[in-house]
Parts: sequence; structure tokens; C-alpha cells
Amino acid sequence: MPANISSALARFERGTQAFRTALSNVPSGELDRAPAPGEWTPRQIALHIVDAEIVGAARLRWVAAQPGSKLQSFAGDVWADKLHYESQSLESATELFVLLRQTTLAMLRQLPDAAWSNLGVHQESGSLTLEKLLSDHCEHTETHLRELAERLPRMTSQAV
Repeated sequence: MPANISSALARFERGTQAFRTALSNVPSGELDRAPAPGEWTPRQIALHIVDAEIVGAARLRWVAAQPGSKLQSFAGDVWADKLHYESQSLESATELFVLLRQTTLAMLRQLPDAAWSNLGVHQESGSLTLEKLLSDHCEHTETHLRELAERLPRMTSQAV
């Protein structure tokens, strides 16, 4: 396996613990507190990450198994509203995230080197290799985990 692929898979694997750690840093009383009007709560951010994991796991499988697959985008704000993130179980969602990461990682590790050049066609981003798709997926999770970490001090300082 090429070093760049090994590195990408290690990054993907580290995301599991990073997700758990980020959520464990949120005091339970702050899970549903928005740091400012119009901003997502920690619960909403976490559930968005989980939904993105569901979509990402499917996209990775489509491109690995069916090169040329069309990859639809999803509207995070719409999903947060229509899927009622504010009332979903964070515990169940965390379990789902971890299991999806584990099973997707196991699948990705079994792929032949040539599969990493497979292309998918994203509705907004255009053609993406499997390698780029994995990198973008990791970046999405990492961005939202940083967002969560940056919001926490504002939230806890506002707590009464």
C-alpha cells in the first residue's frame, strides 16, 4: 500500500477517537446550548458529523465498487431541521459513527492499490478520486470538531 494511502487511512482511523474526545469535552448541560443565535448546538454539530459519516461511508463504497458513480450532495441545515437533530440520541449516534468508521476502515484496507484512483462524480465538486474523497471526508469531520472545540469556551462563559 502506498504511503499516502496508509497515511490517509491512519487519519481516518484517528477521527474515531477525535470524535469521542470532542464529545466528552462538552459538559452535558451544554449539549443543547447554542453559543449564539443561529449557530448549531454541540448536539447538532455532532449529529451532522454522524449524518455526514453515513453519506461518506456510502460514497466511499460507491466509488470503490462502482467507479463513475454519481455522488449527491446533502444540505446540512435542512437535514438538521427535518431530521430533528435537537431530539436525537447522541449516545446512539456516537455508536453508529464508531461502527461506520470501523467497518469502512476495514473495507478500505482491503482495496487493491488501483482502486484509489477510481473516480466518482460529485454533484458540486465534480470528479474525485477515491483517495481525494477520503481526504475530503476526513477534512469535513476535522473541521466540525475544531468548530465544536472553538465554540465551547464561548458557551461555558455564557452559562449562568
